[in-house]
Amino acid sequence: MNITMPAIDTTYWCTFHKGLLLTKKHHIVAFDTLLPGRHSVQHTHHFVVYSCHAPPGQTDEEAFDRFTYASGNSGDHCSTTQFLPIAQCESIVYTWAKGGKMIFPEDVGFPIGETSTVQYYMVEVHYDNPDRLEGVSFETGLAMYYTTELRPIDAGILAIGQGVDISLTIPPNQDAFKVVGHCSPQCTYEALEPEGITVFASMLHSHKSGRKMRTRHFRGNFELPWIDFDNHYDFDFQQNKVLLDTRQILPGDQMSVECTYSSIWRKGKPVIGGRSTYEEMCQSVLWYYPRTRLECTSRYDVDTHLADFGVETYHIARGTSSRRYIVDTPTSIAGDYYDLVAAKFNWTEGFLLAYQEERLNGYQMSQCGGKLRATRYPEDVIEYLPKDRC
Repeated sequence: MNITMPAIDTTYWCTFHKGLLLTKKHHIVAFDTLLPGRHSVQHTHHFVVYSCHAPPGQTDEEAFDRFTYASGNSGDHCSTTQFLPIAQCESIVYTWAKGGKMIFPEDVGFPIGETSTVQYYMVEVHYDNPDRLEGVSFETGLAMYYTTELRPIDAGILAIGQGVDISLTIPPNQDAFKVVGHCSPQCTYEALEPEGITVFASMLHSHKSGRKMRTRHFRGNFELPWIDFDNHYDFDFQQNKVLLDTRQILPGDQMSVECTYSSIWRKGKPVIGGRSTYEEMCQSVLWYYPRTRLECTSRYDVDTHLADFGVETYHIARGTSSRRYIVDTPTSIAGDYYDLVAAKFNWTEGFLLAYQEERLNGYQMSQCGGKLRATRYPEDVIEYLPKDRC
């Protein structure tokens, strides 16, 4: 698809696409990204592909066909659109970030064509335009390689980690601030079959402040080898990695994504959670089998977070890439939340120590299957210590 990139620093752009009519089940065996020019490579940061399903009383064609790129609809801002039916597109098919592509193991495929109707997809693209260039047009595309020769195993995809909002706030002048997001043991206990799932690939995802990431795996209070880790995280090189050793996740296991950030590069300014590359995320995308309906992220309570900074009341304003939190009272700190943590709040040493401890080891709410569970790191953890290979 070819678009003219908006002249703002961060854009999340959603477009709809009609798939092929497949009369029987097929397997996707690889994904690749099509970035045919300099601007495509420079400005396409990452994208997510979702499958779409019509609401009751409509066919997929009635619900989505008029919104497709092929029908002349060039898309809209994902977070502020008033007409695209994005709420009907929730199941992740593929996610890509700079540097990554995906080739499945020989015995694994991602199923498509399981219904007799055409599948519709929504593509959410993150365009990065820090210089706010105007009138720049380029193409961004995705290739799916599929086969009628079905493989033995159906794959699924799972995003875990910290939810994206302002409760993920990295204080100014920090070189190793840690944030975590959990998939609770209660969630895996209720969602998984007794044999569990097997994770075979992973992609770690944060933004420009990310320095280290690891996806931790707990069985009770015993920590198993990390599912994935990167001690030299590079924003410009993120990839779907096929694991050298698969990981089995059993009912009752906990997974936690831990991210270490540096805000030094912001020169005295904090970094808040959000979709902009100058904001932050802490997530891990896992490929696994057999496919289930497991969905699992967590977040620190926003109201509690704001109260820590003295906020009494606030309201939310919609921006083109994310939500903005506006403080109403007390009037002494009224205004945009970012202005509060950047200029009005006194980050004392005592507050920093307590803040880091609570955000890393305190309770969060883990969301799974529409239920919220209070979750934190297990008590009395026996930590995994990787072998020193030097």
